[in-house]
Amino acid sequence: MKVRKQRTKIIIIEIVTSWEWVWRRNYKEFNLKVQLFIYSNDFFQMCNLLKSGDWTVERDEDLTAPYAFSKTTWLAFEDEVSVNIKV
Repeated sequence: MKVRKQRTKIIIIEIVTSWEWVWRRNYKEFNLKVQLFIYSNDFFQMCNLLKSGDWTVERDEDLTAPYAFSKTTWLAFEDEVSVNIKV
């Protein structure tokens, strides 16, 4: 009896999105309010954001969470390194 080993492939697809948090101040009528706007960006929007402006890109110590910030905007995303660690 011949036993065949079946090869299996696992294909992992990472849909690249980013989450953008933007803090805005409203000084209307001397009543200071801070508003938080949260947006979901696709890959191209994220790339365009990072290309424009003065962004600082960092990651957590365990390398699993890359993020970028510029002025009052914070951007969280996944990259090749973080995906490889999490899989």
